[in-house]
Amino acid sequence: MLYNYCVPLVPGRLAPLRQAVVLVSHPGYAHMLPAAIQSIEAQKPSFDRKVLVYDAGRDSAAPTVSAPEGWSLIVGRWQSPNAARNAGLAQCEDCDWICFWDADNQMAANHLQDSLPILRTVAKDIAICYPEVQKVTDGKVWHRRNHPEWSLLEAQKNSLCDTSSFWRRQALDEVGGFSVAQCQHDDYELALRMYRAGWKGKKLPVTLMHNFHGQNRSRRATPDDERKITTSLFTAWSFAFVTLWGSRTEASLKVLEWLATAEIPPRSSLFWVDNSGGTMTSLLYEWSARLSSRFQSITILNAGDPHIPAEGEQYLNRARHQQVARLYNTVFQKIAEEMVVTLEDDTLPPADGVRRLLDVMRPFSPVAVSASVYRSRNAPARVCASVRKDLWGEMPLYDKLPDQPFEVGMTGGGFAILANWALKQAGPMRCEMSSHGALLGWDGNLGMTLNALGYKLMAHPGVRSQHLCPEVVAYLKEEPRLTNKLSRKS
Repeated sequence: MLYNYCVPLVPGRLAPLRQAVVLVSHPGYAHMLPAAIQSIEAQKPSFDRKVLVYDAGRDSAAPTVSAPEGWSLIVGRWQSPNAARNAGLAQCEDCDWICFWDADNQMAANHLQDSLPILRTVAKDIAICYPEVQKVTDGKVWHRRNHPEWSLLEAQKNSLCDTSSFWRRQALDEVGGFSVAQCQHDDYELALRMYRAGWKGKKLPVTLMHNFHGQNRSRRATPDDERKITTSLFTAWSFAFVTLWGSRTEASLKVLEWLATAEIPPRSSLFWVDNSGGTMTSLLYEWSARLSSRFQSITILNAGDPHIPAEGEQYLNRARHQQVARLYNTVFQKIAEEMVVTLEDDTLPPADGVRRLLDVMRPFSPVAVSASVYRSRNAPARVCASVRKDLWGEMPLYDKLPDQPFEVGMTGGGFAILANWALKQAGPMRCEMSSHGALLGWDGNLGMTLNALGYKLMAHPGVRSQHLCPEVVAYLKEEPRLTNKLSRKS
């Protein structure tokens, strides 16, 4: 990715970088706008271009906003703050770096002066220069966030930047600017698109202060707020669906239908791992064609020789689980998406399962896994999750689950969302025995590793999947008869 920082004026001399500030305001911020303008005007040196974008919103009266000499003023009505920011961006074609400032913030006296040395010297693949510290105040309590140096891992699991960061003009053009429809996580979503395109970030030695106002960021989120955040992340994050395919059964065909009809995030890829020894290959290609409009890409990986169970072999067989760990390692190392969705070929989730699992997945959060609940193959009255963190034990009863998501030490991968940044830290999947001599499998070992790294695993009782394995199917057929028998005895 090549980018010329500046344009020659005369032979042997280059033009300096040009910085622009786009100040966005609306009627609700009108009383704060003069202070924001004054703080920008006070910058020494000054910005090369200053643009005020005033979104009149639903006000029918003519706006009475004005801008000082040397500013470009744009007044209009836009469908979102991001659309207004893009309107300001269009006025800065001759600038190299753009700072999008909101009218509810005031710029520190040395903000531009302290930023310029880095803006002038950063590598050509740096697209975002973000504040080192962000503060929010409600008049009494201060919230201070010290941002780490940029890395892909940190950039995915944290929203490092703010719209008030400095954004490289070329990168903004390459990814199409701000997403007009993205009203939550707008800066984070834009940064993710830049990172996917190969750009990087750099920390600036400046502090960004969010001023207090009625819509204070420190207020408690309502259920409606939480739903909006979930919807935002559903579109902002990219997802990799990973499913290991063993053989064609009635259950597997139901899972295929789920992939064709369920709610799939717009930035999703699908990874088939063909563990059938070739018996499912033609069917997977057939379904790949059918699903091509639902996924941005579909990859079929041939797992090679599958594990062939011996006659009478129990499910808790180490060779079987070592094969599963190997298969997940084969595909996990190929995934660049932020979220990994594991879907086993005998697990049938609800149609809106992905969106609902996202209820507990957030940037800044220590939660690395959000798993649906489903009956355990080996103990169908209980769910495939362990409250204990050292072995599969204290598995909750399926019919006595709490109403809200709860923390577990281990959970199965039948249908779950895993944060890819946590997977990368956890390293290759393993199939080892616990200190108690019990088989943990790849999912149990993953749970132990994530807990040791400080992450949390959550089971979501609001997302109940059907486990279509023979053991659970047989149990559910037998359960009503046993229940009636016990009722007659009592």
